[in-house]
Amino acid sequence: MNKKKTLIALVALIVLVIFAIPMGEYADLPGFSNKHQTGRTKNSLATLVAAKLAHELYPNQAATVDLAMEKSMFPDTTVTGTYSPNKTEITVPVTFSSATLGGNWSGDTFSGTVDKSEFDWTITQTGDDWNVDRALLKFTCTLKLTAKDGKITGVYERPVGFDWHINGTYTEDGQINLNVDGSWCLGFDLVGTIKPLR
Repeated sequence: MNKKKTLIALVALIVLVIFAIPMGEYADLPGFSNKHQTGRTKNSLATLVAAKLAHELYPNQAATVDLAMEKSMFPDTTVTGTYSPNKTEITVPVTFSSATLGGNWSGDTFSGTVDKSEFDWTITQTGDDWNVDRALLKFTCTLKLTAKDGKITGVYERPVGFDWHINGTYTEDGQINLNVDGSWCLGFDLVGTIKPLR
């Protein structure tokens, strides 16, 4: 009987470890470790990428964002919301809370906030780049993204750690397929549409 209990406990432990790795990458969990922060970072980054891409594609008209956020070894989620030349709101829901980007445009300049579980991000713009100011002693990160001739390229520059690269494609009818990935991390894909409101 003890061997059976030991085997069940061992299997349960293995399953827990298998799911804990991607959960640490993506889930919105309490705590301040790099592993937990990575999860909130990716969910929040997805809101920024979607908003900046919407502006790149449709700078002078309103658009709807309807993307699937596809993740390795963990349930997918959605990235949805609206973009306009005046105001933007994009949300990524997760089990315990959501990452929501809200902000305003003044011409081509964006400023806003990502509302997330622990400390919000403040987003400001320098030139074409978005600066991501994070709480406490965390360094400012920078999002660079362009969309031209059907190709999406960019980078989320992290002063400490590896940069995350953004690569993908878009079509004239608003079909989006892009990947965000970096060294020593689980990336994610954004697949769906960003379409102008008619």
